[in-house]
Amino acid sequence: DIYPSLERACLEGTRLQSKYAISVIAALSGTSGDLAFSNLYEKLVDSLHAGQKMSTALQSLGCIAQYSLSVFGSREKEIIDIIQTIFREHHVHSVDDLNLLDEDFGCSTSCRLKVRVREKQMV
Repeated sequence: DIYPSLERACLEGTRLQSKYAISVIAALSGTSGDLAFSNLYEKLVDSLHAGQKMSTALQSLGCIAQYSLSVFGSREKEIIDIIQTIFREHHVHSVDDLNLLDEDFGCSTSCRLKVRVREKQMV
């Protein structure tokens, strides 16, 4: 079964690997995609709460939203709350503060800027 490998890519891989893994899960799952994404969604939320591979988890959640809005939409507020908590805990108040989070987020400057812009839009 390839699903465990795809799931691992969504949790532990790079953002690009997670993006492709979600696409493959969607293609393989067909009409049962909501169930597969629902299980993965739970693991991704747990990963965010634990502060593990946040950029990969956020990338995976964003891709799930593209393929299964019903799974993502029902718990969107939870994700927004987690993201806001992450920013509060890391005392992010400006774009310059994002430069200090390289190790935590593991993403490029443009990725951090996108996250910051999206976070401001949610407030």
